[in-house]
Amino acid sequence: MESLQLARPTRRPLRQVVVDAAQRFGRKKAIEVGRMHLFLDELGPPADGVLVAGETPDFTYTTAGRRIGIEIRTLFDNRPVEDAARRERIVTEAQKLAAGNARFDRRRLWVTFGNAPLPTVKEGAEELVRQLDRLPPTPEIAKISNDRSSLFSEISAFPNDTDTRWRAVGKAESPEELTQPVLQRAVNEKDSKARQYRRDCTELWLLVVLPFFPAQKPAFGQLRRPAAAERWILRTAFDRVFMFEDDSDVPLHEVDTVPLKPA
Repeated sequence: MESLQLARPTRRPLRQVVVDAAQRFGRKKAIEVGRMHLFLDELGPPADGVLVAGETPDFTYTTAGRRIGIEIRTLFDNRPVEDAARRERIVTEAQKLAAGNARFDRRRLWVTFGNAPLPTVKEGAEELVRQLDRLPPTPEIAKISNDRSSLFSEISAFPNDTDTRWRAVGKAESPEELTQPVLQRAVNEKDSKARQYRRDCTELWLLVVLPFFPAQKPAFGQLRRPAAAERWILRTAFDRVFMFEDDSDVPLHEVDTVPLKPA
């Protein structure tokens, strides 16, 4: 890949840097380029350098005679993301099952899920259709309310001639605290390729990103860095490990490390 010139580390607006990178490398790499600019801005390297986008590692940063390989690992809890997708599929499948029923012509539904464990898409869709028998047949605003411990805590129906899609209402999620074992496992995954990353580098860094959420839905899958992380020590083949927390006034932190023992 072609090099990206940085001036301590960049004097260009970040938005324009990411747009240019998307045109040259694609959306996924452009997101990583944006991460690297934010990281280097926070780190404040002592001299200007040249950032080169690659794959093994993700980037090399050459500055003051040093060639630093930087690998990026985005870390979030995938369970809330998967659950949100399953809720959407349950509602979509229920609308398919109810297709052809005149009671639901030109009616829009909003479905709020409760705290019950999510069933399969088929089971959930069938249960939702059974719940809808409680709605009045007239095309008016109507609501079904259940206990929060139920699968569906609230189902709202609205008359609507233009938008008849059924939707799962977004469920509030709270960020989880990152733990040292979870972080160590993420580092271990990258350690397996450290020797390959190091071939053309004088130093090797790992940047672990805790995103606000990749799909810009606040808190879904988000992991927060706890205060206890100041005392964590990671065993790793990387020379330095950093954590970058998007949703923080002080986003960048370095984690103490000790070298891996020879195999």
